[in-house]
Amino acid sequence: MRRGFAMRCPACGEAPAFIGYLTVQPVCPHCAAPLGRVPCDDAPPYITLLIALHFIIVVMVLADFDGGMNWITSMIIFVPFTVVLMLAMLRPIKGATLAIMLKIDMLRPVPKVASAPVVSG
Repeated sequence: MRRGFAMRCPACGEAPAFIGYLTVQPVCPHCAAPLGRVPCDDAPPYITLLIALHFIIVVMVLADFDGGMNWITSMIIFVPFTVVLMLAMLRPIKGATLAIMLKIDMLRPVPKVASAPVVSG
């Protein structure tokens, strides 16, 4: 999981696991691990929401413990804070999810290659 949090290949830790911000490399260029076959598309956003929103709620309660903060001020402060926190946490959490799913061998099946029909003449 440590390699996944570092956004490196979970199998070898040498090559980056991502091509772009969230696009997983199809195959690790260093160890040939099948990273693209790991179905880690839906779980990381939910895990990120679960963790980030609990943190944001605690900070909001502590910031407005006496009830004097205006709701507009609260929106101006906490909406951008939430967006930045979510974007900062999403990629490492996706890397950790990729590592867990690769470790338990949860892979999509290898796509079947359609063969060309044989034409007899």
